[in-house]
Amino acid sequence: MNLYIVCLQNLSEEVILELDEIVLKRLVDSYNSGATEVMIKGQSYRLQLVQKIIIFQIDNYEELCKEKTNFFNQLFGSQEYYKSIKFISKFGREITDELIQATWSENRRKKIKDSQELKTTKIYVNITRIQELKSISNTKFDLSKLIQYCEEINKCFDNDCLLSVVMLVRGIIDHIPPIFGKLTFNEVASNYGSKSFKESMNHLNSSLRKIADSYLHTHIRNKEVLPNETQIDYSRDLDVLLGEVYRVLK
Repeated sequence: MNLYIVCLQNLSEEVILELDEIVLKRLVDSYNSGATEVMIKGQSYRLQLVQKIIIFQIDNYEELCKEKTNFFNQLFGSQEYYKSIKFISKFGREITDELIQATWSENRRKKIKDSQELKTTKIYVNITRIQELKSISNTKFDLSKLIQYCEEINKCFDNDCLLSVVMLVRGIIDHIPPIFGKLTFNEVASNYGSKSFKESMNHLNSSLRKIADSYLHTHIRNKEVLPNETQIDYSRDLDVLLGEVYRVLK
């Protein structure tokens, strides 16, 4: 099996590693892919700090050890010894350009860009509806908290924070009854609007409230089931509610 000497340099230090083919491949693959760190021989190396990397394939390992013993009498791998890249080159050839495809920063930027392009933002509260709420100027009701609820719901939903989503939607239905001249959402669901509006509100008031309360008020148990997107999908009924808020206050 071939032996390789790898020199990693940053602003404050130089690290010299003696690696076999398998570990070298792990290091090179990590560096080229834009990984932030790599584990080698039980130690983590932060690749984002590396400013220079030099790789030698050692062809004459015995001669290298002999000269090191004769002149330095130290263990193989001494940092002082390997500060001389010129000395290492006498026992092998540099293969850095054969293995390193691009700088860490170039690959990291590409990796981030690719992940952003692939990621589709998930929306729970319609963006246009939020903009409509923001356009309202009403002296009786301040909608800043309602708008914040909506924006936080979208952030949580996009990041799969589903417990937070259902709790925030429940917060909205407890927050808005005064807009419709009611004290509670029970009154809104029972005594406000058309038949179809009442049906949507009753769905929020009964099903949504029960699901949210089950996660809010149930004590810890030996086994749990977490919500999924299907279970907490009340986005249509919520949009009906927010649409009515906009109609009343615009």
